[in-house]
Amino acid sequence: MSIALSGLLSEQGALGITTNNVANANTPGYSRQRPVLIEGNPVLEGSLTFGSGVVLANVQSLRDPILELRLNDETQQHSQLDTMVSAMQQIEVMFSGSNGDLGTQITNFFNSLQQLSGNAPSLSARQGVLSAAGNVANSFRTTVSNLRAQRSSLDLGVGQTVEQINVVTEQIAKLNQQISAIENLHQDAGTFVDQRTTLVRQLSEMVDVSVVKSDNTLTITTSSGYALVAGDRSFAVTNQLDPSGVQHIVS
Repeated sequence: MSIALSGLLSEQGALGITTNNVANANTPGYSRQRPVLIEGNPVLEGSLTFGSGVVLANVQSLRDPILELRLNDETQQHSQLDTMVSAMQQIEVMFSGSNGDLGTQITNFFNSLQQLSGNAPSLSARQGVLSAAGNVANSFRTTVSNLRAQRSSLDLGVGQTVEQINVVTEQIAKLNQQISAIENLHQDAGTFVDQRTTLVRQLSEMVDVSVVKSDNTLTITTSSGYALVAGDRSFAVTNQLDPSGVQHIVS
């Protein structure tokens, strides 16, 4: 009877794991789990040994470290390209698209010069050149102002990204501590590992990082070598402007 009961309890636990997998099929970052069933401790009666059934020993999360690493790399590249394209599209609008854009005004200016070269004594042609030159100058000033505004917007975005990076790295460090404590007790920390994996992917969208796993924790550094997370410690970063005006994220 006890053997049958152990089988029922183990299968009930396994069914619960399967149900959890189905419920989280569309949950971002969730890793499928499977039950780890082992033979129960044998019972010794006299010179005979009897089996005691089956035991649900643990819950194992199924992950592919190589696939996760590849996914982080692809996330970084996609995020970098997406940011670059978005910025370039905004700049492109400044140089094209309307009758008052810089390209149109430059074309009008050279057309007015061509008209003047064919009729130098014409006062209207001369006035046309002066007017076109003024329009070009105004268009240059407007474009420069727009570019500066765009630069300020990008710099503000970098500052906001730095704040998000510091929040995420602090959360990853705390999860490192929790995961290490749980797995040192030989228990499954799958839920926390899933949360950490999701955070690492979010971090990859904001900054180019290198991730190394060791002793149930992650060590994360930037491509420039600055430490972001080491075990249960996180290191705050800030944005710094170099002499050429380029923003850098430093620790």
